[in-house]
Amino acid sequence: MDQEPPGGPPPPNLPVRSPRKPPHWMDGRKLDQRSILLTVFFVVAQIGACWLWGFLTSG
Repeated sequence: MDQEPPGGPPPPNLPVRSPRKPPHWMDGRKLDQRSILLTVFFVVAQIGACWLWGFLTSG
């Protein structure tokens, strides 16, 4: 009972999407793995420093 009647709509054909172009300000800027890791480390270090400051000054 889960079959569609023969007069049903055909399955939609999904067009092949072209890969998205990066924004114009990123032209010539290849994001390498080292810079991504440094950024993640910096953000984690900043959050940790803020937490430590609050922990030490709260009591």
